[in-house]
Amino acid sequence: MNDLDFYGNTEHFNFKSGKRKTPPPPPSHNIRPDFEKADWRDWAMFQTIRDIDKATKGDKPNNWKEEEHYVPKRIH
Repeated sequence: MNDLDFYGNTEHFNFKSGKRKTPPPPPSHNIRPDFEKADWRDWAMFQTIRDIDKATKGDKPNNWKEEEHYVPKRIH
C-alpha cells in the first residue's frame, strides 16, 4: 500500500510534491507578544524596545475625545 492510498489526498500528507510553502517575510515592527503565553524574556524584550522607541520618537499624542456618558431618552 502506498502513502497516497493509506493517508488519502490531503495537504498534511503531501510527501511526493515539491511544493513547499514559503515562510512569511519577517515583521517590520515590534510585535506585541501574547502575555498569557509568552515567556518573561519576550515580555522584557518588548518592554525595552518600547522604551527605546519612546526615547527616540517621543510619546504618541492622545487624540481621544472626552468621555461621553449614556443618557436614556426618557430622562431628557
